[in-house]
Amino acid sequence: MLMSTRMMKRIVGSVACVAAAAMLMPGTVCPALALESDGQYYSSKQPYVAPSAATVASYSKAPEGYEPIYTESMARHGSRGLSSYKYDALLMKMAEAAERDGGFKSDAIKTEFMKNLNGITAANVENGYGMLTGQGADQHYGIGERAYQRNQSLFDQAAVDGGTISYQSSGEARATESGENFEKGFNAASGGKLTDSVVKPTDPADSGDGKDFQKNPDTLYFHKVQNPDGTEKTPGTKAYDIANDYQNFISWPTMRSSPVPRRPSATMPTSSGPRMTCCRRSSPTNSLPNSRTANTRGTTPPMAPRRVPRTARRAPTRPRTPMRAAKAPRRSRASTTPQ
Repeated sequence: MLMSTRMMKRIVGSVACVAAAAMLMPGTVCPALALESDGQYYSSKQPYVAPSAATVASYSKAPEGYEPIYTESMARHGSRGLSSYKYDALLMKMAEAAERDGGFKSDAIKTEFMKNLNGITAANVENGYGMLTGQGADQHYGIGERAYQRNQSLFDQAAVDGGTISYQSSGEARATESGENFEKGFNAASGGKLTDSVVKPTDPADSGDGKDFQKNPDTLYFHKVQNPDGTEKTPGTKAYDIANDYQNFISWPTMRSSPVPRRPSATMPTSSGPRMTCCRRSSPTNSLPNSRTANTRGTTPPMAPRRVPRTARRAPTRPRTPMRAAKAPRRSRASTTPQ
């Protein structure tokens, strides 16, 4: 979520649906703790915890003689349901396998596990897979409240000076709904002082409560060519190039782990087609080739080795002469990009 104010007192809020988005500490609700004894979380499916009053009070203030003139907030969506039924289905398959193979330590444990699994599945179906939960809505409502409380003087002055607020969303439904609740929390905390100061979007995220949010997938959904609403970024634009480059970047480990083919036989002629170089770290016992010819279609097969009489296979002996060992030139590693 993004909130900003400059000298012109323009305040911006946005909700992104990207993993790389900066996360503020959301929520005013008390979540179910994974480990209530120490409050540590070791799962990726845990809710964010709202900061305590002591934590909020410890935030640094503007130095003496200075005052805030701009603020912005950028946040990921709040707590949501599982992205799809596949997780529930996998758990059910695991439970069925455990029951078949005697994996449950007792019938009581099996009964409790199945009860919890069915409850989780029912909750996801009722809420909607991937959709914002009630807890997620409360989280962003709390962020909106604290955004005003932390910079109250800035916002109050913006209301007097005619400052404006701009809201943005990636267009993802759960992100827009998170932003809607942020706006509600902000307006409640500020007493509605800036409800009429919102910049009207040219492309609203939706026609309901998200009507104040400008849909901006080029910035807030930069990592994919396909936007949340099913449209695609326009080829040739900067946004398209950024998304395409990012997808190529994250696919690099897959390309790098691809098996390296054997070097073509020295007797096999190669075509003059496109070449691709690739490499893998070689070991002392298995030196791999650092390049290959990518296109060898239409070439003749390697010639069969010529048989040599057994008596002629041993090379004639030579007097040994001392030789000075020379270091072989070090080969540089090549990337897997076409040449």
